[in-house]
Amino acid sequence: MKKKWIYVVIALVVITALVTGVAVYYNAQNNYVGKVGTQKITTSEYNFFLNYSKIRFETNYNIFSATQKEKEDFWNQKYEDGKTFKVWLKDSVLNQVRDFKIQMAKAKDAKLTLSKDEIKNTKSVGDQQLSAIASYLNQKADTEAQKRKVVKEQFKVSLPQYYDYMENIALVNKLVESEQKKITLTDTEIQDYYNKNKNNFDTVTVRHILIKTTDENENALSDEKKKEMKKKAEDILAKVNAGEDMIALVEQYSEDTEEAKKTNKGEYSFKYNEGYSQAFKDWAFNTAKAVGETGIVESEFGYHVMKLEKRTGMAEAKESVTSELKNSKYEKVVEGWAKEGRFKLTRNDKVLDAVKVV
Repeated sequence: MKKKWIYVVIALVVITALVTGVAVYYNAQNNYVGKVGTQKITTSEYNFFLNYSKIRFETNYNIFSATQKEKEDFWNQKYEDGKTFKVWLKDSVLNQVRDFKIQMAKAKDAKLTLSKDEIKNTKSVGDQQLSAIASYLNQKADTEAQKRKVVKEQFKVSLPQYYDYMENIALVNKLVESEQKKITLTDTEIQDYYNKNKNNFDTVTVRHILIKTTDENENALSDEKKKEMKKKAEDILAKVNAGEDMIALVEQYSEDTEEAKKTNKGEYSFKYNEGYSQAFKDWAFNTAKAVGETGIVESEFGYHVMKLEKRTGMAEAKESVTSELKNSKYEKVVEGWAKEGRFKLTRNDKVLDAVKVV
């Protein structure tokens, strides 16, 4: 009888070992979305970067605090090559993580490390980021429990993992800084890059007074009423040209938003590529106009009594141009590294397809 029980116990141990072995093998096959050479891109690591990008996109498109249905509609819309926006994002982030892993390997090759102060600063930056996200959602991220909640909900990782990934980002930034110091640029290169990309750098500042040509329901006014609004704009322009305080005139006459009137005092600073009315931009960026010049512009919103307050050019943009050009050249360096055999990207589509954006 005793011998029989020994056999039973041995059998149970063997079965348990087999089940455990299968589970370990299964988990090993399902805890990564791809590999860069022999380095696994773990599911948690991918989730961190995926949600990092997702938060940025949702913030830019003003849907970060939208309903689940609104977010699903956004991410399920077609983007390019017939792909939905969420599929495009997942593929894009996978490539970003590949480049990140390559740079981590290069940082290791260069024996780069973070000092204690740099690690402390990275944690502080991470906490500030969590506080900003929580605030956007009318939450808090002051205590460890609150931080864990924000990280789990927004990044789908644990708090220690979050801090680890933030440290890795800091280390890669250190590599970028080191490599970019090796990049030299000539004045001609900088000037040529600026000339080709002026719309990304030049900024104008205008002050305007809006006289709307639509009613409270945003319906167009009659032609007769529109003439009255134009005459009103012309009278205001005459006051501006006569030297009256334009800020006071903004507060008295402008039909722009309350924020634009009270906070900005009718002043806008923007680049040509930013989303303003085309007529508004064409007037402001007309290089024939001198700073201080005034005029009236008609747009889909109404008549704008305009004054050109400031215009920037190459002198003000040089630092930004240099930085962007160095970033562009550094991207070429990373592309070169990616061609090394040890950095070949392979996908684990079964796991990757199961990762959800929304």
